[in-house]
Amino acid sequence: MFKELVFLTIPKNSSKGIIAHKRKVFDIHGAQMKNSLTERNVDKITHILIDYQQLNSIRAIITSLKLEELYNKNFKPDATAFKAEIIDKLIKVPFIKESWFNDSIETGKVLSLTAYQIPEVHQELLNEFENFTKDGKSRSPTKKRKKSVSLSPSEQPTKKQYLDQDDKNTGRLAEQERKALKRDSRREKIKLWIRTSLNDRLLEPSKVKNNPNLPVIKALSEFQALYDGLGDDFRVRGYIQAINSLLLEHNNPIVTYQQAIKLRAVGQKIARKIAEFAKTGKIAQLDTLKQDQQVQIIVGLTNIFGVGPAIARNWYEAYHITSMDDVKAKAKNGTIKLTKEQRLGIEYYDDWNQSIEREMIDLHYEMMKEVCKEVDPSLDVHIMGSYRRGLSRSHDIDFFLTSPNYKTKHQLVNSGVAKKLMGKLNAIGYLQCELSGSDTKFLSGAKLVDYNDRVKKFLESRKSAGELTEKFGDEKRICRRVDFLFVQYNELGAALLYFTGNDIFNRMVRFLARLEGYKLSNHGLFDRSALTIPVGSEPRNNSRAKNSNYQENDSFFDESDDDDDIEVSPQGLIESFDEKRILDLLGVVWHTPMERNIGEFKRLDFTKK
Repeated sequence: MFKELVFLTIPKNSSKGIIAHKRKVFDIHGAQMKNSLTERNVDKITHILIDYQQLNSIRAIITSLKLEELYNKNFKPDATAFKAEIIDKLIKVPFIKESWFNDSIETGKVLSLTAYQIPEVHQELLNEFENFTKDGKSRSPTKKRKKSVSLSPSEQPTKKQYLDQDDKNTGRLAEQERKALKRDSRREKIKLWIRTSLNDRLLEPSKVKNNPNLPVIKALSEFQALYDGLGDDFRVRGYIQAINSLLLEHNNPIVTYQQAIKLRAVGQKIARKIAEFAKTGKIAQLDTLKQDQQVQIIVGLTNIFGVGPAIARNWYEAYHITSMDDVKAKAKNGTIKLTKEQRLGIEYYDDWNQSIEREMIDLHYEMMKEVCKEVDPSLDVHIMGSYRRGLSRSHDIDFFLTSPNYKTKHQLVNSGVAKKLMGKLNAIGYLQCELSGSDTKFLSGAKLVDYNDRVKKFLESRKSAGELTEKFGDEKRICRRVDFLFVQYNELGAALLYFTGNDIFNRMVRFLARLEGYKLSNHGLFDRSALTIPVGSEPRNNSRAKNSNYQENDSFFDESDDDDDIEVSPQGLIESFDEKRILDLLGVVWHTPMERNIGEFKRLDFTKK
């Protein structure tokens, strides 16, 4: 991201550990870091990064550069050379707050310097130069310097030019301060809005079910699904924001353009669609999209596991593929090459595109607990996602495994428990295929087996055993998408919070954490100022997983949600083990897993566990 840039960081840090950490961060992103200003490196420096929490005045910034020390050591009494080789070069380098670097990393792009720059430092540099070189200004150099350059009178800026520039800089600083105050005010409003929405249960299912805007919400969700299948992330984001704004209007029917356009994150086009639906009961553009053969073919092809919108569109446009039979035929004659995941996605297409009843997941759960008991009795087994939230159906099964014996990732990986469990499940015939795997995560396809009669005993304990037994026979023939996540015990709370969901709840909480100066991930709640970036990794550049063009605005639905599998430093960790305490620290009341189905309008049939 910062390729070929060279940053001088001030104030100079004396801690070798912190310096090494910072150098690694800069190196990961293609930049170089200098820890002090020297005669040799001044030509290379492209930006000066200021820790504004330590250096919050112009005088402090100038002092930290140690210009007088540099002058006395290498230049005195050659003031002309010092100005030419140091001061004049520094004036051309932007002085910016270090937060610009961190914010650029977090958003995935190099941000504009405007809101972060401190231009008045340049004028103060000249004042500082005059102060400590006044005795040597007119003296001739004691020795000839190779790079000494004298400016002619016509090249020297006049005092009036400096004063004019100072006025401009003062005005620019005032404007920046005004924007900062406005931004801070907006942040406080957003924090209040999020906490009110969560703590007053404004998005709970009962309110959603009775929301007068539910019909138009469902229509907009069809737009979202179609554009998601087409890979149009910009439109998907817009519809998500509009839908969630309408969900908050649980007492107010939105039926006119004037009402819709006032909602947060609702633009003119979507506002017109809302008004059109209120007037006619339908949206013409949606009907057109649903009847568009190309759209339906591309979206349909993305239902194959391992096939995203780009691949689906390429198959359609380049190879005229319109159906599953076409895919198989083109793959057979070598026209297209399928990945392992795509071949399995075709083989298990019907199985992986049907939902799983909660009662059937219970059977997988009972069997898994029995197997884990043999592999490692200390293993705690959970099922995450919609199952933990109490929903009656799920799309796949997400097993979450941890143990008090494996408090750190090092202990977890070295135990070999993940490989032992996968080996056992493969041996008993549960695993049918492996999609991907690592030391702590496995994605697979699996068919239910009755290990040690555990399922049979469980069925016998249920009142509706007859009905379940019949379903069990069907379940054994279906290959389900089953994932396994092994979590170190000291990150239990953060991981439970992250992998329970739902998506809206997660994004609201994570965005609130961001506004409060924290970073919340599946690894824990961190002090953002102490944790620049995840150590040993680069931010992903995957627009399907992350909205990289994030800008702070009135919508929390752009918050990154892709920290799974990222290595992080323990530096700045506040809490990772206690799920409830993490919410407490953010000022969010405790939500049981079933209370996290906020904004659900597609699956309103709940069942309590």
